[in-house]
Amino acid sequence: MVSRRESKEVTREKVLAAASGLFTTRGYRETTVRDIAARADVSVGSVMAVGDKPTLLVSVFDEAIAAIHQERVTGGSLSSSEGSGADRVVQLVDPFLTLFADKVDLAREYAAILMSGSHSSVLFGELSEALRAEMAQEARAAGVAEASIDLAAKASYFAYLGTLFFWAARGATTGTEPRDDLTSILDYIFASRK
Repeated sequence: MVSRRESKEVTREKVLAAASGLFTTRGYRETTVRDIAARADVSVGSVMAVGDKPTLLVSVFDEAIAAIHQERVTGGSLSSSEGSGADRVVQLVDPFLTLFADKVDLAREYAAILMSGSHSSVLFGELSEALRAEMAQEARAAGVAEASIDLAAKASYFAYLGTLFFWAARGATTGTEPRDDLTSILDYIFASRK
């Protein structure tokens, strides 16, 4: 027999899968909670028990971000030893940049929801701490002065967030522009902290 907790988790997964599919194919604004309920084959009340539309989008993005991070950690593909410290930090965040670039319209909505301050995100929680620790390792490997490691990691993380939100707000990216921008900012941060 399926427990109530297991049943709730199955419903949550169905709702998030339906929301993700509809947000991707129809767009965030064109998707309704009723559409999500129909796609998930659950009631509107069941969808709302998982979350309202903004909560669903944040959950969809946060799960994608967490999955990317977990895959990097368990797959051992954090960054290579090649390139400058800035290049290696960009390698760390490249999957997240790609996620935002591939879903730029949804990324814009996600960023707007987060900027409203009404929803929390892994982007500002546990992922922030993990990425900042990884960025500190890269700063240390790049020869940043020990007294400046934490500041360089913090500045690197905020440069990364700024790049994500700037390109989401612009609505389009061309080629490697976001990565190039982030690399040049990180080169400056690492050089100024030596």
